[in-house]
Amino acid sequence: MAIIFDNTMCSLGLDNIAAFGTLLGLVRSDQLIPWTFDNDYIISSNTASAMVDLWDARTTGMSYMWQGIPRMCATTDFAEGKLQKWRMSPSSTQLYEAGSPYIDLYVGHTEAGKFSEIPGCLHDAKDIWPTKRLPVYGGKFYQNFPANRTQVIKTMYGPKWRTPDSKRMPHGSGDVCQFWKRG
Repeated sequence: MAIIFDNTMCSLGLDNIAAFGTLLGLVRSDQLIPWTFDNDYIISSNTASAMVDLWDARTTGMSYMWQGIPRMCATTDFAEGKLQKWRMSPSSTQLYEAGSPYIDLYVGHTEAGKFSEIPGCLHDAKDIWPTKRLPVYGGKFYQNFPANRTQVIKTMYGPKWRTPDSKRMPHGSGDVCQFWKRG
């Protein structure tokens, strides 16, 4: 999904930034966290609006939807219908329990030199912009990273971000911006 999302965003001329567990895994070990069930990206409100108009679910196999936040959900067309599902909870409508991978899109904004993608996470805008396009998975494909990815991860996860989570939390462990400022 990360490759198709990135290729499509580039072809549409839309910016995005790897975030949260996606950013953590790629910076820490040059791969996505193996036990995660989603990818996380930051987009602007302009990008979110453009995606509604420009995204082609048939060619990408991913559909743009709203579920409390913008998301990309794998459709039956994704991977030519060969997508493997995992555990399912028939009583839930939440994607993380539905059995299919998806992408969370966090709409970030800059105000007075500070950038925020969720309540409680506040970064210097210069640590976010300009984004850096870097190779991942040993150079097999590329992703967009914040300008100062190490500082952004420290803000999100605290000083022990380099240590993998022994409990295999899908977004990593740590304070994740003090768990959204305990809100």
